[in-house]
Amino acid sequence: MSKKKLTADNLCEALWDTLHLVKSGTIHPAVADSVAAQGREILRTRRTQMQIQKFAQSAASQDLKDFASGK
Repeated sequence: MSKKKLTADNLCEALWDTLHLVKSGTIHPAVADSVAAQGREILRTRRTQMQIQKFAQSAASQDLKDFASGK
């Protein structure tokens, strides 16, 4: 598996690919559930980072902007 930069688009693509692998019978649903759980945790972490920055009244970090925009 190649190591890609973490972006919202790449996360979505990975989850979509995982769904297709389950549908084709290539991977077991429990494996896909684990992948989905990791995706949810990544999104939860990013949301928390945004909330902290908003609470601190600071602009979104470049890292968060890059994640959202796919840069």
